[in-house]
Amino acid sequence: MDSSSFGIDLLSLPATVGAFVLYYGCHRLLQLLGRWISPHFYTQLQKDQKDVRYFTFILGIAITFISTPACTVAFLQASDQNDVRGKPLLSSAAAQVCVASRTVLWTSELNRLDYSTGYVYHHVLSLLDLAYQLHARMPMRPHFALYASLATELFSDLGCTLAIMGFKAVNSSLGYRVQVINAVLLLLLRIPPIIYSAMFIPSIPGQSWELWLNIARVAIYAKFSVGVFLSEVKRLRMVEFDMRKPAHAIICQRYKVYMYGAAVCAAVLAVVTSSLALYANAFPNAWEATSTMDIAMTVLVTIFCALFGARLPAVLSEHRSSGLLRFQFFSETGYWLQPGIVGAILGVLLSGATSGINSRVMVATFLVSLPLGESIGRVGCHFGGCCGGVFHQWVDIPTQLFSSTLNLAAFAGSMLLFQSGRMNLYSVAIFHSEAIQMADYSTV
Repeated sequence: MDSSSFGIDLLSLPATVGAFVLYYGCHRLLQLLGRWISPHFYTQLQKDQKDVRYFTFILGIAITFISTPACTVAFLQASDQNDVRGKPLLSSAAAQVCVASRTVLWTSELNRLDYSTGYVYHHVLSLLDLAYQLHARMPMRPHFALYASLATELFSDLGCTLAIMGFKAVNSSLGYRVQVINAVLLLLLRIPPIIYSAMFIPSIPGQSWELWLNIARVAIYAKFSVGVFLSEVKRLRMVEFDMRKPAHAIICQRYKVYMYGAAVCAAVLAVVTSSLALYANAFPNAWEATSTMDIAMTVLVTIFCALFGARLPAVLSEHRSSGLLRFQFFSETGYWLQPGIVGAILGVLLSGATSGINSRVMVATFLVSLPLGESIGRVGCHFGGCCGGVFHQWVDIPTQLFSSTLNLAAFAGSMLLFQSGRMNLYSVAIFHSEAIQMADYSTV
């Protein structure tokens, strides 16, 4: 179904103006209904100067009910054939409803929710990003995925509405449950589209500055989403942080999650995402020729072998063979980089022998992505306290942070050379294997 189903282009100027008029009309109608149904409550809202934001949240819930299914359908409709650079998928009815509804919502909420700088920053950056994507005619699939994940706003707006009515998380079980659901959905729905968008970046043709702009866009959105999630769980006392080394978080006052382990997981996720994206860049039709089960099996086997290899020397050196059967085997400090690399390569070779994946290219993409993962993992080492620094003249030098910075610089620089065509995939892999050793030696 295309836009002709409506008989009008929803992204045209007349349709856009009409959508804004409809929004303002609905907002005014809600105010009149509120005054008529509960005059006392409406008067109290006006006295507290919360009447505008209250009805804005209600209208936001209604628009999200429309935009979320539309963005999901648009994402499912998009493909390599109908959503490409220069000709993005904007002709379908679902795509136009998705883009138009988010544009109207973000623009209309700017002056209505200006009490919160977070809302203003998010909406302004989202509008600027969308404007750039439409102007540059970039593929819309990553945006459709991100916009569909904004279903979390249903519970976010509902929680804000209940809070204005007096049902806050601190005094109402209903308010608390809504906020908890919102926090959980932030983690479950916002993160996968970010990973997908990051994997999609290398396949978009363009100049080097456009590559870095897309990377910055995804990074900013990831930082915002993670920041919102952390602030929510901290406000709800779902998570408490203890920054004494080894730094850790206490979830629901029962479970400890060490920042070291979280950083290792994030590093593994970054390496896997980068490797798959580079593999797709090397073989544009790779995912069509390879089954989803083969891809999933390769990823899982590689991750397990990498973690097992990286953790095994520490356990054996501590004479704790019984630790092999415990979950703490993977959650405690003490990961060795070199055995982890060997384990990952063995995992790729083992899984590649039984699947249609090119093991040689996959190993190269892994080596290319390794400095990115190490730059994240070294931050975990710093907070873990197992090898946090070198004591020199009464000053604790954070060598792990220096190593993290050098690895990130090596990854960024080599990606720039790779994108410009000055280095091929195997040259970057060799360069990274040397850069990792240099980064380690320079911080000892």
